[in-house]
Amino acid sequence: MVVIVLSAAPAGLRGALTRWMLEVSAGVYVGHLSTRVREQVWELIQANIGQGRALLVYPVKSEQRFAILSLGHERIPVDVEGLLVMQAPSVPSAGVERLPGAVSPPKESWSIAARRRRYRNSAERALRRD
Repeated sequence: MVVIVLSAAPAGLRGALTRWMLEVSAGVYVGHLSTRVREQVWELIQANIGQGRALLVYPVKSEQRFAILSLGHERIPVDVEGLLVMQAPSVPSAGVERLPGAVSPPKESWSIAARRRRYRNSAERALRRD
């Protein structure tokens, strides 16, 4: 079974992939392809992806039983002692804008509700002391 995930791909490319595969969700394609057809489909994706991103997951005879091809992603597949792992960028550079959906660092200040709770609790403790 072959799985292809496309992000920000042209409509023509998405339509072309539906000739060989089933689109189970927006940009996610699943199907059984021979090695030759899979390689030709990947060449088609490389030629037409533009500014988009693509992942191809396909079966191989290995410990994990699959391999990954990546195009346009910040994470890249790396073989480490026979196992495939995804390597993420180490440290973001200064001046690089964040990707949509990225987790933001926690705030350094207290929320309004937390400040009210702390004030209320400190006031109650002060009344108990008296």
